[in-house]
Amino acid sequence: MAAVVLVARVVLAAALLVAAAAKLARREQTAETLRQFGVPAALSAPGAVILPLVEAVVGVLVLPAATARAAGAAALILLAVFTIGVVRVIRSGEQVECNCFGALSSAPVSWTTVSRNGVLGALALLVAGAGPGLSLVHLARSASATEWLTLGVVLLALAVAGLAWFSAQLLRQQGRLLLRLDAMEEGAPLPSASAPQPPPGLPVGTRAPAFELEQLDGEWVTLADLTAGSEPLHMLVFSDPGCGPCEQLVPQLVEWQNELAGKLSLTVITNGEPDRARALFSKAGVERVLRQDNGQTSQAYRAFGTPVAVIVDDNGAVVSQLAQGAPQITTLVGQAAAGRPGVALVVHNGNGNGVAASPPPRPAPVPVGSAMPEFSLSDLAGDKHTLAELAGRSRLLVFWNPGCGFCQRMTDPLKEWIADGHGQEVILVSAGPVEANAAQGFTSTLLLDPAYELSRQVGANGTPTAIIVDAEGRVASGVASGQDAVFALAATLGEPVEPGS
Repeated sequence: MAAVVLVARVVLAAALLVAAAAKLARREQTAETLRQFGVPAALSAPGAVILPLVEAVVGVLVLPAATARAAGAAALILLAVFTIGVVRVIRSGEQVECNCFGALSSAPVSWTTVSRNGVLGALALLVAGAGPGLSLVHLARSASATEWLTLGVVLLALAVAGLAWFSAQLLRQQGRLLLRLDAMEEGAPLPSASAPQPPPGLPVGTRAPAFELEQLDGEWVTLADLTAGSEPLHMLVFSDPGCGPCEQLVPQLVEWQNELAGKLSLTVITNGEPDRARALFSKAGVERVLRQDNGQTSQAYRAFGTPVAVIVDDNGAVVSQLAQGAPQITTLVGQAAAGRPGVALVVHNGNGNGVAASPPPRPAPVPVGSAMPEFSLSDLAGDKHTLAELAGRSRLLVFWNPGCGFCQRMTDPLKEWIADGHGQEVILVSAGPVEANAAQGFTSTLLLDPAYELSRQVGANGTPTAIIVDAEGRVASGVASGQDAVFALAATLGEPVEPGS
């Protein structure tokens, strides 16, 4: 038993020290994770340093027999607090990167995270409750052959398990990229954002899923309550207190709520804790905010991601496609205010049934070989940059948003690629506030495009997406959408591309 407790101390120490080092190596991501877990923004940056230092101290103190029990108790408290936060996030339906072990294991928190914490918590409980076991000094001086054998078998089993875990992580991170490179060698075409995609959300004209959700003031509200109001159209906005673009949209929501009374009612359906929702929405003046648990209402409306919005008419029918992001939501509201139901128009016939008309197309990508649209965008220091500055070499323009979960997952690989001699070849064109973009720590040029004007002009719908602009200022590639496609496109940088390809 004494040897088993010693192994528990070593494993617990290793886990805490690796986690601490990984968090310190990715301080920006650690700070963002803390913000998503509810830590105030002013405390997240120092917390990204303090938390891993505490983990490191506990990890060191769990090794000596004299301090092992106290350190085991401290580790148990750390794991319990983190596990409570993970369970809250899972129940709210939010997507939060764990960042527990840095780039070694980057994935959204899930019940797997809870299980892993449970195993480490059991080790911490064993150390705190059963005593320190063998001391390292005793092991070095006078351990018996049985104790050495027990320790060796356990350590060998842990080493095999650790190697298997590390191999699985490595294969998962690199497998898709290798498949992409194989496809390129075989001449397979690169994926393009212009490829036909099924429209998001529920089909126009279908019955809106019913719901009954609690308002922040405690009153329960149903879909029937909303559609019984005087307004003919009702916009449901799916949002989240931890989402940067959602926070930026709040003042606009209040303005629409006040200006369009009688034409369009506005209801926010949010995840997260009530206090955070009140702090974001209620204090700003948003009148109707409903809470959902486990994202069930979002799933019913196929409203994945935030912020997104859909319009329902007074008959309870879906009369718009799902609008994704602030620009599309703004367009949707403008069409509703002008008497047009939404992005996908609905023509009502005599019997009251809705027939969906063809929706207006999304901006088409700029044809390969044509001139890049002119632009003048500011960098993080406020200096203006224009198309003329791209002359002389080919560049990869990456359309970005620090509040986008897919961008967050791509941040570290993109930083590594930039640091590997590609800093002059990459221009990030990013939405979001200056502070959020500066916190990412990119060393290449980053231009601010808060209204997505340039991305719309080139047909880069969504983030992350990318195109190549050649040395003469011409578009030299189609639009690549998603991490794999962007890196595959980056691998072709400098290669000639025929117009129309």
